[in-house]
Amino acid sequence: VDPRRVYLTGLSCGAIGSWNYVNSFFDTQIAAAALIAGDPGDPAQTWSTWGHHMCGLTALPLWSFHGSADGTVLPGNDRTTMANVAACSQPPGSSNTYTEFPGVGHDSWTRVYDLSAGHDIYAWFLAHPKP
Repeated sequence: VDPRRVYLTGLSCGAIGSWNYVNSFFDTQIAAAALIAGDPGDPAQTWSTWGHHMCGLTALPLWSFHGSADGTVLPGNDRTTMANVAACSQPPGSSNTYTEFPGVGHDSWTRVYDLSAGHDIYAWFLAHPKP
């Protein structure tokens, strides 16, 4: 295993767990994370991923995906957290993106993992090794 290329991804409950991992361990082991239909917690709360790390999140490449019509894991916390990250001053080479699929329900991961949405997360991962 190349320790510079350990990546984290998860969908639905796995993405919630992945956000929790980022919150607890940040970039100690991972180089980047793609989180799909997850919830980073209410960004107004200090225990959430945003509340814990705030603009420090820009140091870890994050790509978060959500369907706008997701009724299982609502996109609001994800959308707000990633908007907060985008509003931060980004260090050179950082890559933090939020992609929301209009009208898509909870299964936003199929189009991400099979590349049918036109986003190549695999190439994105490989472009972000740990320094």
